[in-house]
Amino acid sequence: MQYGPVPRETVYPILLTVTNTRLNCSDTARRSVLVLSSCIIAVPTAFSPNADGLNDFLFPLNTEGMEQLQFSVYNRGGQLLFQAKGQGEKWDGRVNGQLQEAGIYVWVLSYAQPGTLLKTLLKGTSMLIR
Repeated sequence: MQYGPVPRETVYPILLTVTNTRLNCSDTARRSVLVLSSCIIAVPTAFSPNADGLNDFLFPLNTEGMEQLQFSVYNRGGQLLFQAKGQGEKWDGRVNGQLQEAGIYVWVLSYAQPGTLLKTLLKGTSMLIR
């Protein structure tokens, strides 16, 4: 099964009818569900900041148009190494100009859907490869 992006906001009417045949009764509930336009937002599981032009930076993908975007990267000890607020900032695997060791780094990404109060929090890990 594949799920593609929703091209535009769409309201879907939902109708649920429950019937009890033993008691010969039923009830119906109606609700409208707003599905926001979206695409899959993800963070790569690995990057290799070696200036070869391939996967040199760690950053969230497909976040164009998201509001209140914040992307943070931590080391295994929980120390904040990088923080981006907004679009376009990418981690190059350095802290204060110093190359960081190869290994696993934890990231946290939060953002809000445009024009809504719907906030999303994603957490994961990415491998820095040297």
